[in-house]
Amino acid sequence: MLSPLSSALLRSNSRIVGRLTRPCQSSSFSLSGPAPSFSTSTPKLFSSFPLPQANNRELVGQPSFTTTNHHISFPLFSSNFSRSSHQSSPNSWDSFYLAFLGASALLFFLLFEKDQEALCDDTERSEDKLEDEEEDREEDNCEDEIQVGKNRPELPTFTEKDIEQHKTLQDRVWVYYKDGVYDITDFLESHPGGMSKILLAAGGDLETYWRMYAQHLTQEVADILEVYRIGNIKREKKVIEVTTPGPYSDEPWEDRPPILKVNTRNPFNAEAPLATLTDFITPNEIFFIRNHLPVPRIKPEEYRLDVFIEDPTGQSSPSKVTFTLDELKSKFPEHTVVATLQCAGNRRSEQNRIKKVRGLEWTGGAISNAEWKGVMLIDVLRETAKKIGVTDPHIEEWIEKNFEHVQFEGADKDPALATYGASIPIDRAVERRSEVILAFEMNGKPLPRDHGYPVRVVVPGVVGARNVKWLNKIVVSKHESDSHWQQKDYKGFNSSIDWDNVNFKVMPAIQDLPVCSAICEPSNQSTLPPSVLDQGELVVKGYAYAGGGQAIIRVDVSIDGGETWLDAELLQPAKSFKELKRRWTWTQWQVAVPLPKESAGKKIEIICKAIDSTYNNQPENVGPIWNLRGVLNNSWHKIQVNVPEIEQRKD
Repeated sequence: MLSPLSSALLRSNSRIVGRLTRPCQSSSFSLSGPAPSFSTSTPKLFSSFPLPQANNRELVGQPSFTTTNHHISFPLFSSNFSRSSHQSSPNSWDSFYLAFLGASALLFFLLFEKDQEALCDDTERSEDKLEDEEEDREEDNCEDEIQVGKNRPELPTFTEKDIEQHKTLQDRVWVYYKDGVYDITDFLESHPGGMSKILLAAGGDLETYWRMYAQHLTQEVADILEVYRIGNIKREKKVIEVTTPGPYSDEPWEDRPPILKVNTRNPFNAEAPLATLTDFITPNEIFFIRNHLPVPRIKPEEYRLDVFIEDPTGQSSPSKVTFTLDELKSKFPEHTVVATLQCAGNRRSEQNRIKKVRGLEWTGGAISNAEWKGVMLIDVLRETAKKIGVTDPHIEEWIEKNFEHVQFEGADKDPALATYGASIPIDRAVERRSEVILAFEMNGKPLPRDHGYPVRVVVPGVVGARNVKWLNKIVVSKHESDSHWQQKDYKGFNSSIDWDNVNFKVMPAIQDLPVCSAICEPSNQSTLPPSVLDQGELVVKGYAYAGGGQAIIRVDVSIDGGETWLDAELLQPAKSFKELKRRWTWTQWQVAVPLPKESAGKKIEIICKAIDSTYNNQPENVGPIWNLRGVLNNSWHKIQVNVPEIEQRKD
């Protein structure tokens, strides 16, 4: 708000003030000839106002008044406009009036500059709040406002079973949205996100996919969809699944979209189709879900994080400090990191083709990338150490010197009340460059329940199993976590070790992951569109990732069994030498592969392999790296696609 004096000046000459608007960095007041005016750089701050004419006496010089970043100059008259000439002039009142207005303007601006800064701050906060509220309203209402999918009685009616019969190019591709049924076959190759993505909805409901990618929720897109309208849907009555009492009776089913490929229901484990993983940031809705136990329900106001630091001498019990969620958010600086998480068993299904292993049948979608926001683990450990009386001025060095591991424990429990736990080496925990955080936001939103709400640990560059969800306990210790998942799982062995001769004690727990890659488009066993033969090339897309902070420096692609290779374009290459050693994210890639006419009507194999910044490479075949748990499969990724026959055209 303006001060009383500034307000009075504004009211006293309403013709001086036009409208107030941003930007507020600079303003100027200039007198040029007989009609001075107020102005700003962009846009004008004041409208012009008249001053009395000088009765044919020409003012000497160009009087002006300016303020820029609080630097003021006020050369009202030039030096040769003398005091004597001013006093002897019969029109001295005019000059006095000019001087009076200039002085008033100076006083006004001294107050106005300060008031305007406050006004702009208030306006910015108000506008930001209004924008946030408007965005929320748009997200809630835009789907209801667009005109699409309404019942049209003049069109035929189809059942869900009818639509399910149309999933391929040969059968025509149908989808439904609200009450509308659409044959989108002729649109597939025009889809901006690629044909593979839109085919995920083939024979089913388009709504799930539109909700994930909000750019679809516009009238323009709706109008395009309506062009392909063929009928209305007759929805069948759904059988309501009754949840029986038990450990899995309170699962967040409403937050689990049908697009996910479900590996197990209880505990819930699911991955995204590979075709959806061509974007750098993975939407929360399709981020892979790896649960070992039932999903707990935690009220934020009841959340507590217990942080223990053991006695380095072992003579007394560990000391504990407890933090609430509000304390975590208010006591420590926020930190944001973009990091990829990958399950150690990603691509396990390929190992099952060699010999059956124990574990979830992950294909290539047990990997995702998100922006995480929270607080640095080391900041919480420092505060804990201070509160328990550690006086060493170099707390990070003290922690690293006296301990070996940081253990994490989640609130998820099995029926016997055993909790999920894991640990990481102490050097990774205390090193700020490792960017280990206690996260409470994921892609700008509170963590979903399946991903650890309200707090999880995110350890960039480390296997997903150590990124404990629903975090409620941290222990700084000389010892590794004694959790089953740290001691008797997520370890790699050679292909001659099986369950009858395995000794989990002899192998360390997996931390960093090896370099890997996968092809996302086209989809495995898919039939390519006829246009690829006309174009003479096929665009192949995928991801590559290396653990431990290593960057991807190259991806090679082949369609002749590895006889010749093409360098793929890295869509997010490392931008500096430093990033070569501190890269926490995957890299998307793409390449245009020449497709000769001779391939028409044949099945071709596409292969990819990646190389990281330490020049680690992927092994050619999965056989030699087979292991009883099916983890760490980073062999060349191979898919097969069908090339269509050349269409016979009539002259």
